[in-house]
Amino acid sequence: MKTGLIWLGLLIWILILLGQVDDELSPEAVSLIDMINRDIESDAYLYLLGIFSSESESPIEVGRELLDQYLKKQEDPSFEITEYSEFKKIELPIRGVCSGEDEQCLKEKFSCNTDIDELTQQNALLLHRVNTFLQFDEFTTLTKPALDEFIPDYRYIIAAQQIKILEAIALYKNGQAEQAANALTHQFSRLRDSLELQDRLIGKVVFLAQLSEILDVLSVILSNEEKQSKLIEGLDRNSESFEMMFTREFALAHNSSLMLDRDPNFYDMDKNAPKWAVRLAFKPNMTTNAFASAYLRLIKLTKLSASDFAKEIESNANHAGYSLSLRNYAGSILTQIASPDFDRYIARFIDFEAKLIIFSHLHYYQKNLDELKNPYYPSAGPVMSGDNVCFTGPLEDRRNYRCLRISI
Repeated sequence: MKTGLIWLGLLIWILILLGQVDDELSPEAVSLIDMINRDIESDAYLYLLGIFSSESESPIEVGRELLDQYLKKQEDPSFEITEYSEFKKIELPIRGVCSGEDEQCLKEKFSCNTDIDELTQQNALLLHRVNTFLQFDEFTTLTKPALDEFIPDYRYIIAAQQIKILEAIALYKNGQAEQAANALTHQFSRLRDSLELQDRLIGKVVFLAQLSEILDVLSVILSNEEKQSKLIEGLDRNSESFEMMFTREFALAHNSSLMLDRDPNFYDMDKNAPKWAVRLAFKPNMTTNAFASAYLRLIKLTKLSASDFAKEIESNANHAGYSLSLRNYAGSILTQIASPDFDRYIARFIDFEAKLIIFSHLHYYQKNLDELKNPYYPSAGPVMSGDNVCFTGPLEDRRNYRCLRISI
C-alpha cells in the first residue's frame, strides 16, 4: 500500500513537471513578432501624439515628452505620468461642426448657415496642425502593443476634416461647384495617403470614415451639377501597413499571454494560485501560436478581392482556427473569448472600395446604373436605398460604406 502511494505520488509529480512544458514559438509567430520589434524613429507619430499642444510649443517635442513618460511607466509601474494640461491644449470647434456617419449629419452640413470664414479663422491653428501632419510621408507607432497603450487624439484630425468639408460645401452653395469638387478630391488624396501610412487599426478606421464622407459629399455635388469627376485612386490593401495593423493586434495578444504566464491571480484576482498550477492550464507559447494562425488568416483576408472575401465569410472556412487543447486548456478558451471579430473591420475597407466603384461608375465614367455589377456578387447589380446607391455584401454595413449618397 505504501509503495503504491509512493509510485502514485511520483507519477503525479512527473505529470506536473510535464505539464510545465510549453511549445516553442511557431515560425509564423516569430515572423510576426519580428515585424514589431524594430528600432525606428517617426516624427509623424510624435507630431500626432502632441498635435493638441499650445501654439508656443512644438507638437513633436510634446509628443516626445509624452512618449518618454509612457516608456518610463512601462519600465516602472510606480512612475506617475504628468498629463498635458487641458487648459493648454488648442480648442476643438464647439459649434458649426457635426461629426457622424448618419444621414442627418450630412443634411446638417448642406443646410447649415455657419460663417465658414469665421469658423476657419477661429480654428486656424488646428487646420495648420492637421495640414502639417498630412504632409508627412512616414508613420510608425513607437509604442509596443499593450492594453494601456497610448492612443493619439484623432479628434483633431476629424474636426479639421469636418471644417474642410464645410468649406467645400460653402463653395458649392456659392456657385463654385468645380472649386468645391477640386478641394474635396485633393483632400481625399491627402487623407488616403495618410491612411496608407497608419499602422494601427484605429488609425485606419478613423481615416476611412473621413474618406467615405468625402465621397458622399462629392457625389451629391456632382449629381446636382451633372459634372464629371476626376478619376479617384482607391486603397492599396497590399501595402505593408495593412499587414502591420493586424500584426500589432497579434503582438498585443502575445504580450498579454506573456503577462499571464504563471500569474498567481490567473484564476481569481483575490486569491493566489501556485505558479505551477497556472502553467498546467495556461501555456503562453501555445496560446501565442494559436493566435498567430488566426491573425495570419486576417492578414490574408485584407488582400482578398470582394468576391473572394464574400466566399470566405459565407463559407466560414477556417474561421478563427482555434482548437481545444488539454495541455493548454485555459489558453484554448482564452483564444476563443478574447479575440474580437475583426472580419467586420476588414469588411469596411472592402465595402469602401465597393463604394468607390459606384462613385467612379456614376461620376467618372458616367454610365447607367444597369451597367454596374456588384463586386461581391458579380451576377447582381446595385440597389437603391433612399437617396443612396448600394451594393449588398456578406456582412452588415451599418455605416453605409458600400452605399453612395447621390442626393440630399
